Amino acid sequence: MTCTTPHAPNSPKRAAILDGAVKCFMEHGYAATSMDSVATAACVSKATIYAHFSSKADLFAAVIIHRCEMDLTNEAHWPEVGTDARASLSKVGRLLLSFFIQPDTLAIHRVVVAESARQPDLANAFWDAGPGKSCSKLFDLFEELGRKELLIIPNPIAAALSFAHLLKGEIFFCRLLGLPEGTERMTFDETVETAVDLIMKAYAP
Repeated sequence: MTCTTPHAPNSPKRAAILDGAVKCFMEHGYAATSMDSVATAACVSKATIYAHFSSKADLFAAVIIHRCEMDLTNEAHWPEVGTDARASLSKVGRLLLSFFIQPDTLAIHRVVVAESARQPDLANAFWDAGPGKSCSKLFDLFEELGRKELLIIPNPIAAALSFAHLLKGEIFFCRLLGLPEGTERMTFDETVETAVDLIMKAYAP
């Protein structure tokens, strides 16, 4: 799937379309969302939407990319690797888990899982914009930690994936399933600290 790039990617109308699309996709799911409903939510014409996005699938992919770029892949949010591996991992762990459990992120995740069998391009777009990008950035982080010999990491990809899976534990799945807050037995801080501890022990110099 290839997202179209409008002539004014930061235009107010494009932003309004993306905001309206997020609301529609989260409330109604992918299949039940029409371009007409998005146009109504965004207060624009359907022709305006098609001037920016070629199809509903294209629009959904743009929503995913926009959502991830706002919180997850913003370079300002990622720490520079100094001399403290634990501090770097803790900051990134808090960033990732915060993103994983945000209501918008969970809602998009549910839509993708529900529709992926019928719309595999949606799953590809979601992976490329979300998990794929975060894994790539984690890989860079672990590679840098290894290069500075703060940790001994023979396989940065395996280390990055392990850290992501450790973070995406009980608290994420409880929120994803819509279980009441407090159902999980580990707090946010405990989840991050445990993930960091395990990585530090596994790759300690």
